[in-house]
Amino acid sequence: MSEKYRTEYRGQFVYTCCEGCLAEFNKNPETFVAKLSKEDQEAIKTNEVCPVSGEPISKSISVEFEGRKVYFCCEHCVEQYKKDHPTAK
Repeated sequence: MSEKYRTEYRGQFVYTCCEGCLAEFNKNPETFVAKLSKEDQEAIKTNEVCPVSGEPISKSISVEFEGRKVYFCCEHCVEQYKKDHPTAK
């Protein structure tokens, strides 16, 4: 997988190995996801609760950390998360 070949699916990043696989994914993402291992399917799920407060998330508040989108309930939790995870952007 390569960060160069990345797209977003249901609020989470999905990485492929090449431009051809990325095009195939974008053409029919559900078929592509169905072929993934259970572990990989879990990896592309969006978190439903804030990792800081445990409250429901807002899909408009997120940061990128280790190639994934992490969602939060509020900006205060984002600030706290970034203190604990300095590479989050």
